[in-house]
Amino acid sequence: PKTLRLKSILLDWLMGPADRPDALLDGLREEALPPIGIDPVLPSDMPEPHHSPIFINNAVYGTRCSSVVAIDKDGRGLFIERRFTAAGEAAGDTELTFAWPIQRTDGVFA
Repeated sequence: PKTLRLKSILLDWLMGPADRPDALLDGLREEALPPIGIDPVLPSDMPEPHHSPIFINNAVYGTRCSSVVAIDKDGRGLFIERRFTAAGEAAGDTELTFAWPIQRTDGVFA
């Protein structure tokens, strides 16, 4: 279920202006379990239920970072990572840009 939800978030982003890759981090922060017609798993000794949300807010076993890598048609890339505390609070972002060589149809790398 969370993979289908992530695909939906990505598709919505791609069908829009797709100008802010960091907006995808909002989708990676979703704590609600997508409605799939399955009752939530009862509490157990397992830290993560089989059907879990995208973002797991748990001090012992939880999401500690989310990353997005985006590359445009010209090979310009952006890597964004958001870190989280054990309490699930954003603790900082790192952004790195890079250039990925793109081979044109004439065989020359741009």
